Amino acid sequence: MTRSLNAPPGFQPGGNLAREMRFETLASSYDESSRTVEAVFAAGSPVRRWGYVETLNMDPAAVDLSRVQAGQCKVLDSHNAFAIDAILGVVEEARIENGQLVGRVRFAETEAGRKAEGMVVRGELSGFSIGYSIKRWVLISEEETGEQTWRADDWSLLEVTLCAVPADPAATVRAAATSGTLPDRQQQEIDDMTRSAQPAAAAAAVENSNAPTPAATPTPTETRAAPETPASTPATAPAERSEAARATPAINAADIRGLQRLADLAGARRDVDGWIDEGLSRDSIFDRLGERAARRQEATAAITGPSAHVTRDEGDIVRRAVESALILRADPEAFPVNTAEGRESRELARNWRGCDSVLGMFSDYVSATQGVSLRHLSKMERATLALGLPDTGLMSRAGMSTSDFSNLMANVATKRLRDAYSAIPQAWRQLGRQSNSPDFKSKSVVALSSQPSFEKVVEGAEFKYGKFSDAGETYALATYGKIVPITRQALINDDLGAFNRLPSMMGRSAAELENQVVWGTFSANANMSDGVALFHANHANLGTAGDVTETTLAEAEQLMMEQLDAAGQPFNGLLPVYLIVTPKRKVAAQKLLTAVQATATSGVNTFANRLTLIVEARLKPAAGAQPWFVLGDYNVLDTFEYAYLDGQEGVYVEQRVGFEIDGLEIKGRLDFAAKWIDWRNAVKNAGN
Repeated sequence: MTRSLNAPPGFQPGGNLAREMRFETLASSYDESSRTVEAVFAAGSPVRRWGYVETLNMDPAAVDLSRVQAGQCKVLDSHNAFAIDAILGVVEEARIENGQLVGRVRFAETEAGRKAEGMVVRGELSGFSIGYSIKRWVLISEEETGEQTWRADDWSLLEVTLCAVPADPAATVRAAATSGTLPDRQQQEIDDMTRSAQPAAAAAAVENSNAPTPAATPTPTETRAAPETPASTPATAPAERSEAARATPAINAADIRGLQRLADLAGARRDVDGWIDEGLSRDSIFDRLGERAARRQEATAAITGPSAHVTRDEGDIVRRAVESALILRADPEAFPVNTAEGRESRELARNWRGCDSVLGMFSDYVSATQGVSLRHLSKMERATLALGLPDTGLMSRAGMSTSDFSNLMANVATKRLRDAYSAIPQAWRQLGRQSNSPDFKSKSVVALSSQPSFEKVVEGAEFKYGKFSDAGETYALATYGKIVPITRQALINDDLGAFNRLPSMMGRSAAELENQVVWGTFSANANMSDGVALFHANHANLGTAGDVTETTLAEAEQLMMEQLDAAGQPFNGLLPVYLIVTPKRKVAAQKLLTAVQATATSGVNTFANRLTLIVEARLKPAAGAQPWFVLGDYNVLDTFEYAYLDGQEGVYVEQRVGFEIDGLEIKGRLDFAAKWIDWRNAVKNAGN
């Protein structure tokens, strides 16, 4: 059946697509004098897209080559249409020959063009990808399963791209579907290696090869993979390697397909090219990938079970690149250049940082991921689409499907929030124990000091049951939070505060809230379960009021060492570890804890280098004397406990498209509490 329709399911009008093809006999077609090479650009073979199968009509009347004839069909580096340096040459001629789109490429007289030319001649670069737009579709078949095959009967060649051979999931599936063209022994060898490396993931890959695969759209930040070479097209011989590499079987086209599959399973797509450049043999590379795939499978199974697997496509790389670019626009120092992660993030963002505004970045993102131009829309309309606000009519007029750009912006705001949250000093974390709660119910904690003492058991007598004290401290989590909006007006005004200052302030606010809650327990001096205040003479943990001196500190140490447990027995090992003061007493405390060269025993500083000094301004009261504290190690005996909701430690961030506001809402939530468990491992001095 054949009938003309507007477009297949999921295709957007005006959208640009891409597909890959291997070079045809590069070595014999290269002309050094003219710096040109003949190549096969496309073969018209079926390619799975999202929800349908696409073929290209290779009839000369169906292909618009006007750009080539006008000299405007460029050869690009990895579909990068945003930088002049990405132009590697020009397509001098293109034609339909034996059902294939072939042509001649001339390399540019630039450093990038000469570099690409050398890699092609040496066989290090052997793939072409084409970018094209489709004007008219024809539905040529429809299976009983509902899968449709559409043919592009009127399409235009926009550009061609030189690409390497990374492991593209879509390319891998297409190669697996046509693996019957390989010699049986060679294909069996590759399959055996894959299955032995990762049985569960390999089975999933084979199963998925029969399912429709989303087509990853070419991006300016990543090279797409070339699919399997047609049986009629000879594979390019690789360049000569080291002596060790030549002593073992060379890497051929069939191996490339196997490498793609295994690299996907092992999560090592970026490493394969480097190993080839190092001159490693085919067997060595397969061994490395097999070991890594096995480790990856074990790690995945340990976390999510044997049936779970994770895949990444080049869309993930694009999203990460845009996120990095947005973050760097808000904070140019966000990614340190002295770290590998920072350098990688900056490199990913390089091709996106030149956008004049956030809305400009959104327009380029849609063009790269969906092949749709938004130039005909106003700033307000583009802001509406960028924020993901519901407007079906606008999306239809824009010719695009739902964009995930709003998620990228939310991720940027979330990262700024979490970074600011983590940057706030919280010295109290070393003073108490963390113990999370599964819910918001009151939590009861029995102090270690109430543990029963061991008793002597005479020969033949029974062991006696121990009994914990009825006393126990209780507390429950409380919820705190705030919402930050990213409005259409903020996007139109290119207000980077929406991504930087506001989320950062909210992150700082969450961390400061934790500081206030914990240090507030020191100042509040609330009653314990026995009805007596935390620091009280009845608890024998309140020293004689005064400044931080050798005398007052020695008294505090004595009070701590003489504490008794619930059975009236002294503790062994209770000693001050931390000295906590307000800024007023910082200098005096530093002097007291600093070692000196004494000439007599009276000049010896007995507390030198024994205590860790913590200066905390929140302990300063509004008026009156300023207290100071000494605390012991909570691993020896309880001090205080702090808790988060299980699975949501620290600030938790949520997002939604606004209803009350015309924009995106980022909500920060904190479920947190802190409570003193025992008074015996802390002493307070009221100060003067």
